[in-house]
Amino acid sequence: MSETKLSSGSRPGLSGWDEPTKEPFWGLFNLSGRLRPGYHIGFWAFFVAYHLMYFLPAFSGQALDGKLGISYTVYYLRFIPIFYLSVHLFYWFERKFSGLSLLLLMLVVLFGSMHLVTLAMYFSLDRLYGLSQLSPAFQAIGGLYLKPLSHRNGWERLFFVYDFQELQLLVLPVGIKMVQFGLRQQMQQARLEKEALRSELNILKSELEPHFVYNVISSAYAKILPISRDAAGYLERLSQLLKYTLYETNEDWVPLSAEIRGLKRYLQLERLRHGRRLRIIWNHEGGNNAMHKIPTLLMVTLGENAIKHGVRSHSGKCTVRVNIHVELDTLRFTIENDKPVAPSKPRKSSAHGLGLKNIQRRLHLLYPGNHHVAISETADSYVVTLWIPLQEKP
Repeated sequence: MSETKLSSGSRPGLSGWDEPTKEPFWGLFNLSGRLRPGYHIGFWAFFVAYHLMYFLPAFSGQALDGKLGISYTVYYLRFIPIFYLSVHLFYWFERKFSGLSLLLLMLVVLFGSMHLVTLAMYFSLDRLYGLSQLSPAFQAIGGLYLKPLSHRNGWERLFFVYDFQELQLLVLPVGIKMVQFGLRQQMQQARLEKEALRSELNILKSELEPHFVYNVISSAYAKILPISRDAAGYLERLSQLLKYTLYETNEDWVPLSAEIRGLKRYLQLERLRHGRRLRIIWNHEGGNNAMHKIPTLLMVTLGENAIKHGVRSHSGKCTVRVNIHVELDTLRFTIENDKPVAPSKPRKSSAHGLGLKNIQRRLHLLYPGNHHVAISETADSYVVTLWIPLQEKP
């Protein structure tokens, strides 16, 4: 089985459907690109060199010997792992926390990492040179770090205040990273607003015809009902589906139960339309929390994609399999459709459908780093698997 995985964040790499974002920033504010590692290396080289300038003869009146030079270089290099560890944890924590709780959590992370890395630094220097061979500052502060807790008295128990004092040296790199984070958030918001405006424009362009069709179907249902209940039932299902897409999907989020109901109605209509040629296998596990919402028309679009690229291009019998698994705050949705045995003409895989492209783009904006879409293909079928967290939206 060959498989194309479309995901983001900690899961496998970003989708090929996502167009590269052009960043209007440069230098240290560049958010992506091949030059980014060079900017980081250059910044930290400047950071260490700037602080070591204090020890040049022109500034301090004395030159550093080899041991002391290496010791102070290690002293300032220790801020690098502290910074990148804290940044990594920040991007992980900000998915789950916000506001004051996120701030306090990051202060604990910064303080804890500063203490552990500093302790490891003094321990390594003591093993390598011996603190007694270094400057008085290394001897005094390093000795305090390495002193067993049971042997500390009075003010020595407050030695961790030194960790807070050292954090001030991270103000510049953390400030730059926070500016980058703010710019990234603004750009993401701008992209969401652009997508929303585009969707509103599409709705305005097509508003008259769907409403007209809905009203005509409702009128036709009343006239056909006395003549044929089967035909009237078909029109009723179509009317309910149009009602959902016209009146219940005006927001970006819809209740999970409503989206599942909309998908079921759409597949029922296709089942009636294609008759015995189409078989629907439906499996739904787990409940539907009324507070849980998902992106509008997410499942319905995937269902339409399965019908379009499977059933409508299939000359014989065809099966569409739907699996919905809801567990606590997670939705796993899988839809599979049979492939044509002998397509009349070569065509692109369903993975290249516009619907899937738009879905991947929406999920990347709505669930950055916290979703997963996988498209797999066998000799007989196409399978789309979707995993997203269920959130309580207002």
